[in-house]
Amino acid sequence: MNTVFKNIIVLLTFLVLTISIQANELKPIFTSSVGMFILNVNENASGISTTDTTVTAQGDVLASTSISALSLQFNYEFKTFSNKSYFVKLVTPLVTDGGQGVFLGALGFNYFFGSIGSLLNIKGDNFDLTLMPTYRFYIGASVGPGYLLYNTDSKKKGDVFLNIGVHVGYSYNFSDKWSLMIEGGAGKGSGSLTSSIGFGGVLGASYFL
Repeated sequence: MNTVFKNIIVLLTFLVLTISIQANELKPIFTSSVGMFILNVNENASGISTTDTTVTAQGDVLASTSISALSLQFNYEFKTFSNKSYFVKLVTPLVTDGGQGVFLGALGFNYFFGSIGSLLNIKGDNFDLTLMPTYRFYIGASVGPGYLLYNTDSKKKGDVFLNIGVHVGYSYNFSDKWSLMIEGGAGKGSGSLTSSIGFGGVLGASYFL
């Protein structure tokens, strides 16, 4: 009878904590992944200038290009609740297309369906309970600055832009600390010289800190 009573107390404690869990009670997560990113870039008319309004200098025409690059992505989920988390992200080219590439940093959030956001450890006087999500299915959004290198017919150019993105992902836990993840997303970039629309997908591994 005592064992049944203790199990009921543990279950009720878990339910209460899951409903009213506070930031940082779940473990932070570090993810490293590799994926392909495709960015369609169009120059803005406002970014083209010439001293003679009747003549367009050679090379000073609006450029349109597509950038595809194998990229490396690092993601740190630093504040995790029962059904959402916040993260910072860094994306850097691993293999570029003709010297073209995109560097990106972002701050965003994930919202989870059907599972808690991370590993949860509940300790009491007479028990120590660890809960690990078998899977994590999530959607999210992010915003952050980026730097773009692209080629035109006449020269290589660069532009700083602001990117707003959305994504959907799934991870499956295969050990006490590790899980495999797959994620896909899209983003809209706005810079002083260019506007862009990007798509990508990554495959990686997550570690519960």
